[in-house]
Amino acid sequence: MFQRLIVLGVLSCSMCSAFEIDGGYTADNDSVTGVVSGEPRSPKRHSPLAFKYYFELKELEATPLSTPEERALKMFDIGMSYLHSGEYQRATDWFINSMVTYPDERMLESIGLATQNNYIGENMSAFEMGLQTLRTYAHNKHQQACFLMGYFNETNVFTQPLPPVPTLTEKTHEEVARTWYKQAANQGQMNAMSRYADFLLKGIGGPKNKDMALHYYECAAKAGHPNALTYMCNAYALGLHGEIDLEKAAYWRRKALVPANYERALKVADRLFVSRRPSEYGKAVEIYEQVARFGHAATRHKLGLLHFLGHKVRLDDVLALDYFLENVYQYATEVEAVSLLQGFEKAENYEAQNKLIKKFAKKYPNVALYAAKRVKHIRFSKQNSAGALDYLKQACKAFSPEAEVIRLELHNELGQHRKLSSGLDKLAPHQQELIEHGLWGRYNYLSALNCIHKNRYQEAFVFLEKAAAAGKHEALLIIADLYYDGLTGATRLDMAERYYKLAYAKGVPQGAISLLKMAFAKQLFGTDDFVGAQRKWLEAAIELKSPLAMALKISQRVANDVD
Repeated sequence: MFQRLIVLGVLSCSMCSAFEIDGGYTADNDSVTGVVSGEPRSPKRHSPLAFKYYFELKELEATPLSTPEERALKMFDIGMSYLHSGEYQRATDWFINSMVTYPDERMLESIGLATQNNYIGENMSAFEMGLQTLRTYAHNKHQQACFLMGYFNETNVFTQPLPPVPTLTEKTHEEVARTWYKQAANQGQMNAMSRYADFLLKGIGGPKNKDMALHYYECAAKAGHPNALTYMCNAYALGLHGEIDLEKAAYWRRKALVPANYERALKVADRLFVSRRPSEYGKAVEIYEQVARFGHAATRHKLGLLHFLGHKVRLDDVLALDYFLENVYQYATEVEAVSLLQGFEKAENYEAQNKLIKKFAKKYPNVALYAAKRVKHIRFSKQNSAGALDYLKQACKAFSPEAEVIRLELHNELGQHRKLSSGLDKLAPHQQELIEHGLWGRYNYLSALNCIHKNRYQEAFVFLEKAAAAGKHEALLIIADLYYDGLTGATRLDMAERYYKLAYAKGVPQGAISLLKMAFAKQLFGTDDFVGAQRKWLEAAIELKSPLAMALKISQRVANDVD
């Protein structure tokens, strides 16, 4: 509690015999307040620093402009020199006089330390003198004195408990200490607020009260108490007083300057996630999301995988990619960044490509060079798609099968399903022209998507087979999805796997991605050799420049290396 006072003056014990000094002030034993009176006497023995400070004090007192604070500080220095040389009675004398000259918390705390040492050394006359001074200030509601009285009662320095009011019914030292700590805490004494919170939390000297404990810990933390700051951080990070709140935990962590530790929160989330109750695993996902926002790479990767697989969360490859990319943005190497840029270009995902360039162009020269070469694509966005539609309207004034199909593809991209449906109806009589222009596969593929939007899966299946036969290989992927989800009858995982492999063989990256998902699903349910399959299809998707697969692999490396 008081050890930090030692830093105020570390003395060389080997010098203690080099000088001699006599006591500081003579005690007025009749004084009810324990105030010491008398003139300083010339030094004869003991502490060399006391010798030095004594004459400095005499010079200071002779200076007309010297202030009480300056004189009190010099007395305090003399007291500290005696304290460190083991002369606790003399130290008490000087501390009390410094307190009388200029009341200050540091002086009072030093009186407390000297008083405690007098008790330990069984120097009871000096102990009683220091104690009387503390009690006088404590009864005058001096916060530091109240705290020290609480401390002495807690550590059983007193033979009998000494409560603030003699008539109080407290019977134990802990009960009395709790009363003193409360009194000091309510006056804003930082150490007392933290100690009183400990008593409330653990039920020492009275009933437990977790809510009030949190209140006093927060007050102490706001005053800068290190233990209280750490407690506030842990209270919210671990949910000690209710739900986990990592936002508040981060706030107190920044105040406390302690490193982040999310292990306990993640253990709670892992335990909740295995539950079959949506409310519980939903809470787990919320905790994962909070941890991910604070930059925890492994948790970001885990959330990405959950959305990638649609396991207890929404199946969403776009959101999964976003989580993977957060790790990419922070930790990707130059080679990984350039490779991922190439994947985005092949996938025509220019918005993601643009964002990646902004993150790495200043950091990696090869990314900046790549950006310079591909600048014409960087500004691609849905607004550009909408602008392209205006040009296509002009092109379609004179019937053009290619312009019509492109326009329908843009309607589908922008989610304009009604316009897609009406456009397909207008193109239906022009089957021959579509075949002649090599657009038959694309037309059937769009027709299948239109049927899927309307939940007409059997019709969609027929269109998809025609599209695949006409060379639109992405149709194989949709057929596999229909088998996987059982939308055309019973679920057929064998047929789904077959069509995913066909799509991959035709160069469709999403085919390998879907096979990778199936491998992860096997891991989830503990069937077959999933590790080899995961590695195989991840590399296969990367070979076809799938941005999602590339980001997943980089994120996986980051999660293993960083956290």
